[in-house]
Order: sequence, then C-alpha cells, then structure tokens
Amino acid sequence: MCPRHDLRLFGKTGGQRNNRRSLIHHARYGEYDIRIIGQQQEEGWSMKVQILLNGNKIRTYLEPQRLYLDFDALRISGLFYAYRLLDRKATDADPPAPGKVDSHA
Repeated sequence: MCPRHDLRLFGKTGGQRNNRRSLIHHARYGEYDIRIIGQQQEEGWSMKVQILLNGNKIRTYLEPQRLYLDFDALRISGLFYAYRLLDRKATDADPPAPGKVDSHA
C-alpha cells in the first residue's frame, strides 16, 4: 500500500483558540502531500483531511460528526482514508466514507 521509504511524517502544533488545540500532521504519498488536521473539541477530536498535488488542494474530506479519542487515532484514520482514496484514484471510485466530502478534482 505505502512504500515505507516514501512516507515522511512530521507534526506540528497549531495555535489555541477558545481553549481548543489543533494539530496538523503532514505526510507524503507518491507525488501527493497529505495534511491531517485535528481540532480538539470538548468530547474528542474532529478530523479534516486535505490532499494536495503540486501545492494545490485537489481533495478535502471533512468528518465533523465523528469524534476521536486522541490525535493518534485521528491521524491513523485520516492517513488510511487518504491512502485508500489515492490507491483507488486510477479507477475513479471513491472509498466509502461516513463523513462529508466537500470538494474534489
């Protein structure tokens, strides 16, 4: 699925707004850049996934109704969704997802 040598991961902490923390996790998959953005809510973390090609957003996936216990669980789920989406891109079939997709190429 994902060649280990092609996966570069690092994270950074975003600012705090209204006592909520946000974290961004960056990964690279082939020629695509993936951003997993987590926003801390009172009950858990909400997720947003952005897929970029040459610096341009080609897909944004929002999952506002589902909350994750911690950022690590959110990160794994977001990366898994992005890898499945990119692996299926050649067949033009989107993987099933419980959330809302608000833009795509």
